[in-house]
Amino acid sequence: MSDLRDTVFKAAKPDFQGQVSNLKFPPTDKAFAGSPFSSEFLAQFSGNVFVPITGTWTFFLSSDDGSRLYVDGSQVVDNDGFHGMKEVSGSVVLSRGMHSID
Repeated sequence: MSDLRDTVFKAAKPDFQGQVSNLKFPPTDKAFAGSPFSSEFLAQFSGNVFVPITGTWTFFLSSDDGSRLYVDGSQVVDNDGFHGMKEVSGSVVLSRGMHSID
């Protein structure tokens, strides 16, 4: 099932697109982040994060069902699969400066 899901998500287009300044959304059973969707949708965010000092940085994802975080093209957090609200973290060594997140 994992291989099929990976293929579907890589080929899927997001149901909702927009710009946000913060990726911290409150849990809700209503519409997600200003979208018209409350369940069974795909949201994709990308942007940059500024790292002020070189070191190990920890990122967190909370999601109800699957989510993943990539930094500079490498997966850092894997919270994939079908599940209730769950938080997962991952750490990566990053140099000072801007880094892409997807």
